[in-house]
Amino acid sequence: MNIEALESRWLLAFPEIDLGFGQGGIAALPTDTGDFKLVHQLDNGKIVAVGNAGDKLLVARFASDGSADTSFDGDGKLLVDAGSSGYAYAIDAALTPEGKILLLFSSGAKQLYRFNADGTLDTTFGSNGAIS
Repeated sequence: MNIEALESRWLLAFPEIDLGFGQGGIAALPTDTGDFKLVHQLDNGKIVAVGNAGDKLLVARFASDGSADTSFDGDGKLLVDAGSSGYAYAIDAALTPEGKILLLFSSGAKQLYRFNADGTLDTTFGSNGAIS
């Protein structure tokens, strides 16, 4: 058995689920089905996942143990209405050193949103938190 270091966690060289993470090795949100497209781990071990839930963008943050991080928008998830186009597609996401989330998405035209670490829109960025 080989063990390799990966971002201050141990990854076993053969597939083995970490049963101590989330529920049975899976981090899931209790409501709002969606598809995560991008996942980033913060330096503090928290995990940010971005994707789509129907015609909305889904941003979620998990604690390092896989539970929903309730300090992020109260329940660990944020649904973002991306306009009237009827769809929104997450393209990319980045994390700033302060824990803010940059989210690039398309809903007919590409847009960039920035969220504070608590899940609120950063109104000091662009035009009320967004750049179109």
